[in-house]
Amino acid sequence: MAGTVAPVVAFIASARACTDPNPDPTTVSDPNLIPLDGQALYNVNCGSCHSNPDRFAGISASGISSAITGVQSMNSLSTLGAEEILAIADYLATQ
Repeated sequence: MAGTVAPVVAFIASARACTDPNPDPTTVSDPNLIPLDGQALYNVNCGSCHSNPDRFAGISASGISSAITGVQSMNSLSTLGAEEILAIADYLATQ
């Protein structure tokens, strides 16, 4: 019985680590994860209305993220997750 306690404790500890109420979306917790492709996400989700990504030059990633989530006419993007929005915003902010 004593040999089974350590794995259970490790499992519980790892589960607690996954319940951070304020995760930082700019960090990747698993180095094996492939980063999202902001350019591809932009092309699929934004390119039909905003064909020239250079028009966002000088706007911060934060400002772009706020626009994606807050501008009523872009409510069709409400299906995007926070990580996808951040990937698009980072892509545009570096153009």
